[in-house]
Formats: sequence, C-alpha cells, structure tokens
Amino acid sequence: MQELFFPPLEPRTSLDAPITEVTLLEDRAQVQRRVQLTLEPGTHKLRVMGVAPVLQDVSVRAEVLDGQGRATDARVRRAMRVRRQDAPDKVRELDAKLEELEADMNELFGVQQAALGRHRRLLDMLRRSVVEVPEDASWGQIEPHIWQETFEGIFERMRDVQQTYLKRCWTQQDLKEEHDRTFTQRALLEETTERFVACVDIDLTVTEAGPITLRIDYVCPNALWRPIHQARLIDGRLHFQAQAALWQHTGEDWSEVSLVFSTARSTSRTEPPVLQDDALTTRRRNEDVRFEAREVAIQTSAPSGSKGAAKPAPATERLMGVDDGGEIQNLRAQTPQTVASDGRPCFIPLFDFESDAKTHLLAFPEASLRVFLESLQHNGSPYPILAGPVELIQKSGPVGWTEVLFVAPGAPFELSFGPQDGLRLQRLIHEGKAKTDDVDKWTRRKHTVRLFLSNLEAQTRQLTITERVPVSEVEQVTIDVKKKRSKPAPDEIDANGMCRWTLDLEPHSHRDITLVWELGTAPGVNL
Repeated sequence: MQELFFPPLEPRTSLDAPITEVTLLEDRAQVQRRVQLTLEPGTHKLRVMGVAPVLQDVSVRAEVLDGQGRATDARVRRAMRVRRQDAPDKVRELDAKLEELEADMNELFGVQQAALGRHRRLLDMLRRSVVEVPEDASWGQIEPHIWQETFEGIFERMRDVQQTYLKRCWTQQDLKEEHDRTFTQRALLEETTERFVACVDIDLTVTEAGPITLRIDYVCPNALWRPIHQARLIDGRLHFQAQAALWQHTGEDWSEVSLVFSTARSTSRTEPPVLQDDALTTRRRNEDVRFEAREVAIQTSAPSGSKGAAKPAPATERLMGVDDGGEIQNLRAQTPQTVASDGRPCFIPLFDFESDAKTHLLAFPEASLRVFLESLQHNGSPYPILAGPVELIQKSGPVGWTEVLFVAPGAPFELSFGPQDGLRLQRLIHEGKAKTDDVDKWTRRKHTVRLFLSNLEAQTRQLTITERVPVSEVEQVTIDVKKKRSKPAPDEIDANGMCRWTLDLEPHSHRDITLVWELGTAPGVNL
C-alpha cells in the first residue's frame, strides 16, 4: 500500500515518541511525549507523526532534558494522507457474489410468482367444484366417491403448492440476509482512503554524541473532564469514591498514559471595568410607604452546627466548570489509563476513603412533603472533594443522585440519601382575616400552619422538622411567632425565620404540629 501526502512533506527522520503524560484541564488537554535518542553531532531534522490535527500551533514546544543538544525549532505540519492501492481480489469476489445472489433472488421471485398463480387456479377449481356438487345432485347424479376423489386431489395439489411457496420464502429470506452482509462488506472496502493528519517537525542540534531525552509538549482542544463521585452508606459507614469523567476527541488515542486532572484555568483573565459618569438627579419624595415580600436565598458556610463544606447553592449561583475552592488542584490517576479518541465518557478513579457517618431524618414541609435521610461525615482523604454529582448507594442498591460542593480535607459535609417511604407528611395553611387595632391602628393578620406526621414503620424514628416564617427588615412590619399558641412550641427559631422541632415518632403513630405567627403592619403601610 502506497501513501502520499498533499501538500507534500519534506523528507525527515521519523520518531516514535509515545504519549507519556496528559494533563486534563476544564476545556483542553496538555499532551507530553518523550523519546530517547542516540545521535551524532550535527543538525538533525526529525518528525513525530500521528499527533492530534486539532492541536494549537503556538503551544508546541520541544525541549532536550538529558544530553548535549538543543531543539532550535518545532512546528506543526498538516496534510491530507491518500492511500493508493489497486482493486483487491476481495472486491471482485464480493462483486461476483452480489451478482450471483441477485440472480438467484430474481429467479426465486419468478418461482414464487408461478406458485402463487397455480395456487389461485387451484382455488378457483375448488370453488367451481363446490358449486357443481348441488347442481349434479339436483339432476340426480349423486356420486360421492367421485366427489371425494376430486376434492382430495385438489387439496393435495394445493398443499404441495403451499409447501413449495413457503420453502421458497425461507430460501429468499436467507438469500436476502446473505446479500445484506455481502453488501456491507463491500461498502466497508469502499470507505474513503483520505484523512487529515498532523506531524511535528523538529530541528535538533547535537553538540556531542550520546543519548538524548527529547520532550514534546502541546495543547489540544476537544478534551475535558469533570469530577463525579460515588457514596455508599452501609451500617453507619460511608465509603466515598472520587472519580473523573473524561471525554476526548482530539484525533489521537492515549495508550497507557499517566493522567493528571487539573483545575487550573490557563485562559482566565480579568480586566478593569470601564469608568463612566454617574449623573445625579433629584426628585420629589413619595409620601406613600410601600413594601414588598421577596424570597432570599440564605448562603450557609457549613453544615448545621459544624464547620466545613458549604451546602449546595441554587443553580443560578453555581460557577460552571470545576470548582477548586480558589486553589489550583492537581489530581493524578492511580494507574496508567488508555483513552480512545471517540468522544465517549471514561470514568477514572482518583481516590477513596471511609468515614463514620451520623444519619438523621429531616423534613422541610414547605418545600417538599417528604422526610429525607441525611448523613454527616468527614472527608477522610488528604485530597479535597471537588464540586460535582454524587451517585448514592445503600445496602439495597442505588437510590439516586445528589450534589456536593467543594470539601476540604478533614472537613465535614452532608449528603441526602432521598425520602423515606415509611414516614408520611401533610401540611395545611390557614390565613385569618386582617384586624385593625383601635388603639395603635396597626393591622394584624394571624397565620396558622398545621403539620400531620405518620410513622408507618415498626420502629421509633427521630426527625427534625423545619418550617419557615417571614422575616421583617423594617420597623413598620413585624413578625411575631406565638409560642404559647403553637403546639408544641418550636425548639429553635433562628434569625432567618427557621422554626425547628426535633421529636420522636413511635411505631405506627401520628403526631400533629401547629405553628401560629402574626403579621403586623403600621398605619399607612401597603404590603
């Protein structure tokens, strides 16, 4: 087989420089190749074939690590490789076989049509014979033995025709399958023999004969990685495994290479803002006082009652890409890996650890009428847990997915393992009528929230319930939680209006919770 390149490539010494290490970034890969040479003094023109055609030209670097030499130039060359070859004997054999199969299929089709024609004629003879029987009987020509011989002969001939037709159908199906296989083989041999390739041309100057270690580095797009984790909770122990999901379609396969997953952002940059004039104007103050009720997302820096990882923030507040907590992380794969350039995801294990987990049940009735199992554990590895999805597994098998934010080594973090089917929850809201006090002219409205809990399991379960009340930021609006009217009174009310109860549910029992709070507005306030 002959190979030609267009445009033509100048003659150079070909090098076999395998890929030894690949550093994955958020949206690209830094590829490193190494080769050991023994060269005579002088200038040598070398070439490394099979590099990724999509590599960035300005990123190509060649460096002599060991030996007396210096790389004076390194540049990328791209060309279209054309393979010239005569039509092989296999193609002619397949063409002859296709013609033979098509001829057999056409001949078989004619036989099938003839069998169908004979079957229709026999069926017409049968109909006519059935019509003639009563006519002969009406004329007194009753000959049962003749009728029997006639019908038996017709039926026997019809069965023979039907069997012949079915055999031909089965044979035609076999021919059709063989024809499709042969056609596929023939199509594969007709695939294009042209493809774009790239190579790195290196000019190397050697001052003294001896062994030389040459390293070639370049950056490729079409490669990225994201962290993905797996958490297995069994009998109070959490086994956590951190992995890297890797995709690459650079045009070159990575075979038994050392993979490094980095959170560095080589292209990140910030620019100072453009200053503009800020015009100040005056306007008459509005005498009406208006207030609005709004939802505010509360950012927490650690799990409740501990210091460590942050709870997941809303999707609009998360940064795209890999969150490294503000410090660049370089995580190395445990073993050499092989990654094909096909764009399919590969999951590479990074590290794992085991930790004691404290489990508790939580409920947020306003957000969801379900009771969730949550575990609190520590990051027992010397590496941080990067933000990403987590597959949840319990003793019964996979239970779902959740997310985790950046967790420093040794820091605590929480994971939710989904709802518990044995605990049921209902929520009712009643809003009273607004009443204006005759003395201070304040308008007050009472709100009542009722929660109904049921334990369908055969064991006592302890859970924490969190219900939210509004929080006022101005003096003209007040929020007053009526602890005496609430049954039972909340165990805790924080500055964000979160009311919490911690209670025990006996087996097959029911509990009710009533929360009463009052909204007050000053005179002249429109809410």
